Amino acid sequence: MWARLLLISTIILTIFVCGCESADITDGENIGANITGSAIEAPPPEDLPVITDKDLMLRDIQLGINENEFKHLITSSITDESINDEYEGHFLEKTYVLSDGLKAVFTDFHDNRGFILFSLSTTSESYATPRGLYVGDSVDKVIELYGVPVLGTYNNDFDYGDENGEYIQLRVTVSNDKVVEISIWLLM
Repeated sequence: MWARLLLISTIILTIFVCGCESADITDGENIGANITGSAIEAPPPEDLPVITDKDLMLRDIQLGINENEFKHLITSSITDESINDEYEGHFLEKTYVLSDGLKAVFTDFHDNRGFILFSLSTTSESYATPRGLYVGDSVDKVIELYGVPVLGTYNNDFDYGDENGEYIQLRVTVSNDKVVEISIWLLM
């Protein structure tokens, strides 16, 4: 009962934030119609898939690997590399942009692990999530594979989180009812 109440509250908040004028949340129809222009049916709360460690990869690249493992797995060239040290010495970020549309961000927490893969994002149709989502897929496929985004939507971003629902770990950005970017993050 509490899970259903939380889902309904989240949907109402999403509708309010997105500026939807009306929605019928009692039968699950037209939920999220303002997000992409198509109706999204909400699955029952017990059927909502959560993001697990197995979901934290694109193609065969798993979050949490080190820089050398990453370089061994990539099949396209690195077009840009940068280091960000704006976090006052607490950690460094190293970003690689690949020629095929993949962006990889590594983090070094100065704990002798070196740079580990913290996030991946892609605008390329070459990378799929473990559940089979690709850039170019429809919003309906996003909902089929991941359910209605319990963490909400904002500016056409479908946000999915960890098992506790506290942190975003998967963001699917859509435009004109199609996936245009997929991003994943590791919790530290």
